[in-house]
Parts: sequence; C-alpha cells; structure tokens
Amino acid sequence: MQRGMMRLAGGGSAVVLGFLLAARQPQPASAHAAGFLVQATFFAAVIGLQVAMVAGLRYASLAIARRHAAVSSADQQVLHNAAVICAVGLVVALAGWLTALLVVFAPRSTTRLLPLTAGIALMVAGTILAVSTARRATPPSQGNAAGADKKRFVLGWGERAVTLIRRYPIVACAGVVAVGTFAAMSGAESTVVGSLPVGVLEAIAIVAGFTFLGPRLGLRTAA
Repeated sequence: MQRGMMRLAGGGSAVVLGFLLAARQPQPASAHAAGFLVQATFFAAVIGLQVAMVAGLRYASLAIARRHAAVSSADQQVLHNAAVICAVGLVVALAGWLTALLVVFAPRSTTRLLPLTAGIALMVAGTILAVSTARRATPPSQGNAAGADKKRFVLGWGERAVTLIRRYPIVACAGVVAVGTFAAMSGAESTVVGSLPVGVLEAIAIVAGFTFLGPRLGLRTAA
C-alpha cells in the first residue's frame, strides 16, 4: 500500500511538473483570447487533475490508516477504486493539457521544442506510472502489528475526516463547492460576470463527482 501511494503521488507530480515545463514558452499576444478548444481541453484537464488529487488523497488516507492493521475486503475495494480513479483522472489531465499545448504552441515558430517535448514526455511517464499502479492496486491483507492501537490513533486522522464527510455529506459537498467555485472564478482571467460560467461548471463537476464517485471512494453511502 505504501509503495502504491508513493507511485500515485509520483505519477501525479510528474504530470503537473511536465505541464509546467512544457508551458514555459514565449506567450503569444493573443494568449488571453484562447479558442474554445483550448479553453475546453484545459478545463477538462484541471477537472481530471482535481479528481486524481481527491482519489490519491483517499488512497493515501486509507493506506496510512491501515499501515499497522489488517486490511478488510471493503478497504481493498476502496483502495483499488481510488487508484483506478486517480489514474483515469491523470489520463484526462494528460489528454486535455496535451491537446491545449499542441494547439497553442506547436504551430508557432518561436516554440522552444526542448522544454515542450521534455514536459510532454514527463507527463506521459507520470500517467503510465499511475496506470501501472492502478492495474495492481489491490493489496494483500496484512496482520496486526504490535502497538497498532496506539499508532492507529495518530495515523487515522484522514479516516476520521472521511467519517465526518460520510456523516454530513451535504455539508461537506456544499463546502467543497463553495471553495472550488470561488477558486475557479478567481483564477479565470475575466470579470465576475465573465468568470461565472467557469464557476458554474466547476460546481457542477464537484457535485457530479461527489454523487457518482463518492460511493466508490467510500466518501458517502450509495443511494
């Protein structure tokens, strides 16, 4: 479990760092007026990355909490689901950012090919690492270790937060929607009215993710 957690974290970090490296290009004068395709694919990539982060944190929370305890079949299923969802999110992020990068920078003569190709290669490598981790994400059951009760209290902070989310799912979802919508609208290079569609799409994505992926991640009970 610990190795899987590190591999997922490394894969996600590689995708983000690869994008930042590839995007280190001279910005075109019309960069603020990107076409619909670039805006749509970039937004999809951000949503994919957010899904991957949530799933990765869920995997890490459960893996840390069960580090010195037996892993039940239900926990194994959540770990497997979290790894798969994290990998799928990174695949979406890779596809979206790759499309946006190629549309914006590939046709330009001023594009620096070395950081572009190196960044894309890093993104692809990180995604492959996450996908390979998801393919073998179901861990074997482990026996209880000595001193597990004492360590479980310290390592189980993430699972205690998950318990609160399951107990108050509407409040938790509403809080994340508020924070996510505000962050999305603040990051949009536009007026409040112009950034409103971005905030609405972000809110819809969060609610949809919590509704459909929440049960698979053990964040809420299925209806």
